[in-house]
Amino acid sequence: MGGKVWPVGGRTALLLFAFVWISCGYFGSWAFNPNNTTRLFAAVSLVEEGDATIDQYAELASDHAKFGDHYYTDKAPGMTLMAVPAVWLLDRITDDEAMFHSPSLGDRGFVDYVVLRVWLSAFLSSGLLVALGAVALYWTGISLTGNRGAAMFGALSYAVATPTWGWATTIFGHAAVGALLLIGLAGLRYIAVSGPDQGVRPGRLFTAAAIAAFALGWALVVEHQSVFGVLALLLYGLWEARRLPVALRLKLLGVGVAAGLAALAPLVIYNLIAFGTPFKVGYEGVEGFEGMQQGVMGLTYPKAHVMYEILFGERRGILWLSPLLVLAPVGLFRMIGRENLRAAGWLAIAGTAIYFLLNAAYVYWTGGNSTGPRHAMPAMAFLGLGLTGYWALCRGLFWKTLGAALFAVSAIIASMIAAANVTAYEGETQALKVEVWQRFIEGNIRTVPMEWFDWAWIPSLTLYWAFAGVMALLIWLSLRRDAKATA
Repeated sequence: MGGKVWPVGGRTALLLFAFVWISCGYFGSWAFNPNNTTRLFAAVSLVEEGDATIDQYAELASDHAKFGDHYYTDKAPGMTLMAVPAVWLLDRITDDEAMFHSPSLGDRGFVDYVVLRVWLSAFLSSGLLVALGAVALYWTGISLTGNRGAAMFGALSYAVATPTWGWATTIFGHAAVGALLLIGLAGLRYIAVSGPDQGVRPGRLFTAAAIAAFALGWALVVEHQSVFGVLALLLYGLWEARRLPVALRLKLLGVGVAAGLAALAPLVIYNLIAFGTPFKVGYEGVEGFEGMQQGVMGLTYPKAHVMYEILFGERRGILWLSPLLVLAPVGLFRMIGRENLRAAGWLAIAGTAIYFLLNAAYVYWTGGNSTGPRHAMPAMAFLGLGLTGYWALCRGLFWKTLGAALFAVSAIIASMIAAANVTAYEGETQALKVEVWQRFIEGNIRTVPMEWFDWAWIPSLTLYWAFAGVMALLIWLSLRRDAKATA
């Protein structure tokens, strides 16, 4: 199973990409969540004013930093920079700018201006990256296991059976980082299995190195704390490439360093525009969150009770939102028992542990308004790899039935989160029941047809599930065709 395999042909991958990307774009989040607005308003200022200040929006973007007399987003700038194209494009299509409105929830024109730009920004950033991440996980899963069905199970589990789906409707950085790590992993895996002895031209290896390094570098621009996940992947890449000729490894390293620096360049440029120096981050000037002064930017040490809450608690527990994830450790345990899967298995274990430990160590571990432990969301990428291993290695009817049943339940929950509320009220102790389920059954959801075409909620959901059913059938038929072609 697995070994030196890399998938060829892209029909199934294209169907997967289209399904996930459209699924992410069909639903929307609350545009005026401070984590959305602080990033969007910085993008608006860059496009419309040529600077990064958000002075006139400070009250609407309570997550902000203050340096001198000016306000800025307190977040890493990656999601803001990815929102710039959407803001620029919509300004020109609609002939509308923020200056034409009063920055207030009482100005309907301003509300519409923000909602449209947050929605398109999320579609072109978080949503697009999650779709690409799902394809990257699919290809990586085939490479590792040789089992296309298992690879698709892992990819779909990651994208539409965890809260990743909901976070992909926002311009928070969590979904984007998980996807970027998967893209980086796919590039590193390609290099590991496609050395000179496989007849692969060096140019393709250099391209894979550049893609992997750029993705991992960009993850640092989106969320600075992703450095820990990036380091885990770099160690994995070094281990997997150890058998390549030394001269080739040095060339790949050079390409990777260059691509990584290119990815980091926009961070330097943004800091120069915003702060006049590359050596400053927004969190240094954060206002209203005194806990950020503890430890390193609010990171102290993991607390056992917090770990329990983000795994099992009704308020933020991930297993309430995606019970399918209980099977990921089974897959990971099986993976580390196979020599050809061991390195990937340990990487997935390390990546999962890193993000849950970071969440448990953060002073504001609840994430404010959040459905699930949002700071641990990049771990869903690594758990998706574990679920690939689960489907490939647990072959009995019981295991398959259990996996399919938990996938169905988790996908339904994930769809409700994406539709109803991915930012559950911080004080609600039963987030799934009150903030997701009750909103959902009352039709208090956000979809494209409802937002812009005045559809009722039931027809809107019916349209989506009809689309999902057609795409599921097409993906299944394509997988069967691929299986016959490689038999």
